[in-house]
Amino acid sequence: MHRGIPTFSLILSYFLLLSLSFIHGIELIPKIKKTGSSTYSLTMKRMNGNQPVINFYSPQSNSNFLYNYNVAYFPHEYSTEPRLVPMVVRVQNLTDHPTNIYDVGPSLLSFTIGVLSDDYSSMRVSMLDEDSVILSPTDSNYQQLGVEDPRIVYVNGTYYMFYTAVTKNTKGDIIANLALGTLKESNYKLNYKLKRDTNYWKLQGLVFPELNWSKSGALLPLDKPIIINNVNVNGYLFYGDSDIWLATTSDFLNYNNTGKVFINRRLDSFDSELVESGPPPVKLSDGNYLFLYNSARKVNIPNPKNYELQYNLGYVILDGKNPLNIIERSSQPIFSPTLDWERCDNNSGIWGKRGLTPNVIFVEGMKKIFSSSKYDQFIVLYQGCDSFTSYAMLTINF
Repeated sequence: MHRGIPTFSLILSYFLLLSLSFIHGIELIPKIKKTGSSTYSLTMKRMNGNQPVINFYSPQSNSNFLYNYNVAYFPHEYSTEPRLVPMVVRVQNLTDHPTNIYDVGPSLLSFTIGVLSDDYSSMRVSMLDEDSVILSPTDSNYQQLGVEDPRIVYVNGTYYMFYTAVTKNTKGDIIANLALGTLKESNYKLNYKLKRDTNYWKLQGLVFPELNWSKSGALLPLDKPIIINNVNVNGYLFYGDSDIWLATTSDFLNYNNTGKVFINRRLDSFDSELVESGPPPVKLSDGNYLFLYNSARKVNIPNPKNYELQYNLGYVILDGKNPLNIIERSSQPIFSPTLDWERCDNNSGIWGKRGLTPNVIFVEGMKKIFSSSKYDQFIVLYQGCDSFTSYAMLTINF
């Protein structure tokens, strides 16, 4: 999520993909295989006393950065401790000579570890400072204006981190492109901080260098490879911040853009303005996948920035046997900005003077903490107003 950037490049990329899809005869929007009435019930409960977990303004501030948001869960496979929540956080400060709270410098990615209380009701987080930064704009020439919005998947001993690389093209236009970094599990120990080291984190470059604009990649590794056009496909990548598009991969390093929209906007619903990937899809105890997605609609809520959008959370259930089949899609948002620090509007008191973007909740990370034959539970990491981080308990009943 990178707000306020001109959309020309995004529109150009959209029509390029659209034309490719017609050339190759690819159906843009998959058929939704509904099971009749809804078979899933999802509830979200805010935790941590409805307060941010990471908040620069707190008397016990755990960050040296003014803005801390868009948090990915770092899925440590060798640890079964449900109370540990390693995270990669997008962090940002103001420029050297700001005139208001919106004069921000480049984003960086920083690592921290959250520790949940025994009843999951609260969380302590290790300090976010310059030493916790793991990826910076100066680490590569294709991300000179910022690194943003991580999503992380673990596959066969390697962590794959998709993030947004921001720079300028030769015309001077700001562009954002999906990039990939990898980390071998052998290089990571939970008791140590992740390091900012390109020999440690291997930067794999832009995922779709042929596109002018691409963001928000959520990878779904398949349990078993499938064969498409005589090629073994081992995973699907869902990406995009207007509609959600589909790509395939055989090796998790190279991606084939199918030119196919997987989840589209709905003009008469809460996701009318855009849809954007949430965390990587997670397998449920019933064998299907839960895929949370972020969305936006236009609202008329007075706020300091005169921002016209409200971000909400939706979901789809993907068929465990064929994840390209959507079994169910939310008709209403399951989570919306309601607290002062999530709204940051003209009625939010001091929070209206602290939030970077009003009326935003946004999700990029989640961790399963309980599973059974009747329901699963997850810790969902979310941010408010592009500024603060907290978490909620998601319960899904089958």
